[in-house]
Amino acid sequence: IKSFTYADKYSDAGIGLSGIAWLADGKSLMYILADNELDNNTLWLQRLDEKISQKIADLGAEGISSFAISAPPSQ
Repeated sequence: IKSFTYADKYSDAGIGLSGIAWLADGKSLMYILADNELDNNTLWLQRLDEKISQKIADLGAEGISSFAISAPPSQ
């Protein structure tokens, strides 16, 4: 079992997880951090073999409550 710490600094700052999804390879997670104070959402990638998440995109102020990841096309 692999676990990641969700830092308390986020909850204290009004930031929370808005959605989470596995990538098709089963080795990575994508999630949205919603910053309620700044009206900003960001998309993050967490590879299971790494400790630090990678910021993928700024999504702006649009309210995003869920999302899905599609599998890459087969060859």
